[in-house]
Amino acid sequence: MADKHGRRWLIISMTFGLGVGTLFFIFAPSWPFLHIGLLIQNLCSIYGPALMAMVMDSLPPENRGAGYSFQSVITTLVLLPAPIIAQFLVVTFNFDLGMRVAYTIVALMYFAVAVLRLRLKETLPSKDAKERPSFLRALKDYPKSVKEGIYVWRKVPKSAFNLFLATYL
Repeated sequence: MADKHGRRWLIISMTFGLGVGTLFFIFAPSWPFLHIGLLIQNLCSIYGPALMAMVMDSLPPENRGAGYSFQSVITTLVLLPAPIIAQFLVVTFNFDLGMRVAYTIVALMYFAVAVLRLRLKETLPSKDAKERPSFLRALKDYPKSVKEGIYVWRKVPKSAFNLFLATYL
């Protein structure tokens, strides 16, 4: 989808989508609404590879390894205090209200990051992004993207697949 519609558009729209999915957690009157929020968030998480491609394209080739490592360290450091903050909110406000306050903070951060990402510059050459972005068209292309994502594992060396399994399972 990023190759067809552009990385910038995908990253920004899906970051806003993550914020919308989080709103379901805040205002959920019952547990089925949590599933709707999770579905929206999982669909919107497809922007990850496009973001990493944009980060790598924005770095000089000789600094890409260091840039990737720096990004990974920063991401980990930012997430370290999250469980402590969530526990504080739950203990202070009780479980239901504490979780809603925590999700409100998360939603605000998603929307703030999405607004900041409006300043991103497209790194994909303009001739490659042929069609004007459309959320419905992107949603229609989603199954094809998933299928291609699964198909790529046939081309990846078995050792890389084993490394993936060891890391994420």
